[in-house]
Amino acid sequence: MSAPERAIGIGLLYLLTIGTGIWLSNSGRPLSTLFIMVHKLIALATVVLTSMLFWRLLKYVHTGTVLVGLIVASAVLAIALFATGALLSTGKPMKSLLLTIHQLAPVLLGLSMGATVYLLIR
Repeated sequence: MSAPERAIGIGLLYLLTIGTGIWLSNSGRPLSTLFIMVHKLIALATVVLTSMLFWRLLKYVHTGTVLVGLIVASAVLAIALFATGALLSTGKPMKSLLLTIHQLAPVLLGLSMGATVYLLIR
Protein backbone atom coordinates (compact mmCIF):
# COMPACT_ATOMS: atom_id res chain seq x y z
CA MET A 1 0.00 0.00 0.00
CA SER A 2 1.41 3.39 -0.97
CA ALA A 3 1.88 6.28 1.44
CA PRO A 4 -1.04 8.32 0.02
CA GLU A 5 -3.34 5.30 0.38
CA ARG A 6 -2.20 4.81 3.98
CA ALA A 7 -2.76 8.50 4.67
CA ILE A 8 -6.31 8.24 3.30
CA GLY A 9 -6.98 5.18 5.47
CA ILE A 10 -5.67 7.00 8.53
CA GLY A 11 -7.82 9.99 7.64
CA LEU A 12 -10.88 7.75 7.53
CA LEU A 13 -9.98 6.31 10.94
CA TYR A 14 -9.57 9.85 12.24
CA LEU A 15 -13.05 10.75 10.96
CA LEU A 16 -14.43 7.56 12.54
CA THR A 17 -12.86 8.58 15.85
CA ILE A 18 -14.48 12.01 15.62
CA GLY A 19 -17.80 10.44 14.63
CA THR A 20 -17.82 8.03 17.57
CA GLY A 21 -16.84 10.89 19.86
CA ILE A 22 -19.75 13.03 18.67
CA TRP A 23 -22.07 10.06 19.03
CA LEU A 24 -20.79 9.47 22.59
CA SER A 25 -21.30 13.10 23.56
CA ASN A 26 -24.87 13.05 22.24
CA SER A 27 -25.78 9.70 23.81
CA GLY A 28 -26.31 11.16 27.27
CA ARG A 29 -25.17 10.06 30.71
CA PRO A 30 -24.15 7.58 31.92
CA LEU A 31 -21.80 6.78 29.06
CA SER A 32 -21.64 3.20 27.87
CA THR A 33 -18.33 1.62 28.86
CA LEU A 34 -18.33 -0.49 25.71
CA PHE A 35 -18.72 2.50 23.42
CA ILE A 36 -16.09 4.50 25.32
CA MET A 37 -13.68 1.57 24.91
CA VAL A 38 -14.43 1.29 21.17
CA HIS A 39 -13.88 5.04 20.74
CA LYS A 40 -10.58 4.90 22.63
CA LEU A 41 -9.34 1.85 20.70
CA ILE A 42 -10.12 3.49 17.36
CA ALA A 43 -8.28 6.62 18.53
CA LEU A 44 -5.30 4.55 19.70
CA ALA A 45 -5.16 2.67 16.39
CA THR A 46 -5.25 5.98 14.55
CA VAL A 47 -2.34 7.34 16.58
CA VAL A 48 -0.27 4.17 16.18
CA LEU A 49 -0.84 3.95 12.42
CA THR A 50 -0.10 7.66 12.00
CA SER A 51 3.14 7.28 13.94
CA MET A 52 4.13 4.33 11.77
CA LEU A 53 3.41 6.32 8.60
CA PHE A 54 5.38 9.32 9.85
CA TRP A 55 8.31 7.09 10.84
CA ARG A 56 8.44 5.47 7.39
CA LEU A 57 8.16 8.75 5.53
CA LEU A 58 10.73 10.56 7.67
CA LYS A 59 13.40 8.24 6.27
CA TYR A 60 12.99 9.79 2.83
CA VAL A 61 12.70 13.52 3.52
CA HIS A 62 14.86 16.23 4.96
CA THR A 63 13.30 17.31 8.23
CA GLY A 64 13.08 21.05 8.52
CA THR A 65 11.98 23.15 11.45
CA VAL A 66 8.39 23.40 10.24
CA LEU A 67 8.05 19.65 9.82
CA VAL A 68 9.51 18.89 13.24
CA GLY A 69 7.27 21.56 14.78
CA LEU A 70 4.19 20.04 13.18
CA ILE A 71 5.10 16.55 14.39
CA VAL A 72 5.65 17.82 17.94
CA ALA A 73 2.38 19.77 17.82
CA SER A 74 0.54 16.65 16.61
CA ALA A 75 2.02 14.59 19.43
CA VAL A 76 1.10 17.17 22.08
CA LEU A 77 -2.44 17.47 20.73
CA ALA A 78 -2.88 13.68 20.66
CA ILE A 79 -1.70 13.44 24.28
CA ALA A 80 -4.07 16.26 25.23
CA LEU A 81 -6.95 14.39 23.58
CA PHE A 82 -6.20 11.16 25.43
CA ALA A 83 -5.78 12.97 28.76
CA THR A 84 -8.91 15.09 28.49
CA GLY A 85 -10.89 12.13 27.15
CA ALA A 86 -9.86 10.03 30.13
CA LEU A 87 -10.81 12.80 32.56
CA LEU A 88 -14.13 13.40 30.84
CA SER A 89 -15.05 9.70 30.88
CA THR A 90 -14.73 9.40 34.67
CA GLY A 91 -18.36 10.34 35.09
CA LYS A 92 -17.60 13.30 37.33
CA PRO A 93 -19.13 16.66 36.43
CA MET A 94 -17.47 18.03 33.31
CA LYS A 95 -15.19 20.97 33.60
CA SER A 96 -15.87 23.38 30.77
CA LEU A 97 -12.14 23.90 30.12
CA LEU A 98 -11.57 20.15 29.68
CA LEU A 99 -14.52 19.87 27.35
CA THR A 100 -13.37 22.88 25.31
CA ILE A 101 -9.87 21.44 24.96
CA HIS A 102 -11.30 18.05 23.98
CA GLN A 103 -13.52 19.64 21.34
CA LEU A 104 -10.90 22.02 19.93
CA ALA A 105 -7.89 19.67 19.89
CA PRO A 106 -9.23 17.35 17.13
CA VAL A 107 -9.57 20.30 14.76
CA LEU A 108 -6.04 21.49 15.48
CA LEU A 109 -4.72 17.91 15.33
CA GLY A 110 -6.37 17.35 11.96
CA LEU A 111 -4.80 20.51 10.57
CA SER A 112 -1.40 19.68 12.03
CA MET A 113 -1.43 16.07 10.83
CA GLY A 114 -2.74 17.05 7.42
CA ALA A 115 0.03 19.58 6.95
CA THR A 116 2.60 17.05 8.18
CA VAL A 117 1.42 14.35 5.79
CA TYR A 118 1.38 16.88 2.94
CA LEU A 119 4.98 17.90 3.66
CA LEU A 120 6.07 14.26 3.96
CA ILE A 121 4.36 13.03 0.78
CA ARG A 122 4.96 15.95 -1.60
